[in-house]
Amino acid sequence: LESISLVVSGALVGIGLIVDWTNVLPESATAIMAFAAMLAGGWFLLPKAGRAILRLRPDINLLVVIAVIGASVIGEWIEAATVVFLFGVAEWLEGWADRRARRAGEALLEIAPKSAAVNRSGNFVEVPVDEVKVEEIVAVKSGMSIPLDGEVIRGESAVNQAPITGESVPVDKKTGDTVFAGTINGEGSLEIRVTKASGDTTLAKIIRLVKEAQEQK
Repeated sequence: LESISLVVSGALVGIGLIVDWTNVLPESATAIMAFAAMLAGGWFLLPKAGRAILRLRPDINLLVVIAVIGASVIGEWIEAATVVFLFGVAEWLEGWADRRARRAGEALLEIAPKSAAVNRSGNFVEVPVDEVKVEEIVAVKSGMSIPLDGEVIRGESAVNQAPITGESVPVDKKTGDTVFAGTINGEGSLEIRVTKASGDTTLAKIIRLVKEAQEQK
């Protein structure tokens, strides 16, 4: 609904500007178009500005409303409508960025394995990653995602680290090398000594940063 309102507001502002520049219609027509553009693009502003007043916490919504009222009082209708339209564009872009960040966080959660093959009493058993302790040994077969951050103690393989580092080419890993949760093992099998619990992995930190970014302007 807000996207449709924004398009309507932008179209009315554009028509109003053309009318204002060409003087093909009376000034009252420009004012009517500008007022309609303000209604279309700013219907969500007044409730937010009202809540800001009630909370005694002025915000950008209240400032924009004050600017629009001021411009209207001095007869600058097109300028007032343009302010509303541009603010609406900024709000839409912020919402779009927030939706992208949310999708990115969901995608990161999807690549994180839910279980790991852990060496318990000489046998590898499937255990939820939350129950795997630091210093335990996990096995990762070819083509599988690495469940936790750790250090390779046996095996060699090329690991696709793009989900974490963005590297387009798989990185060769051998004994002593560091690997990250959520990265994808290549052809060889690896045994990895866990160095970070599930809540402290690089992947978990990235997910937390994404969530924190969503909560801030």
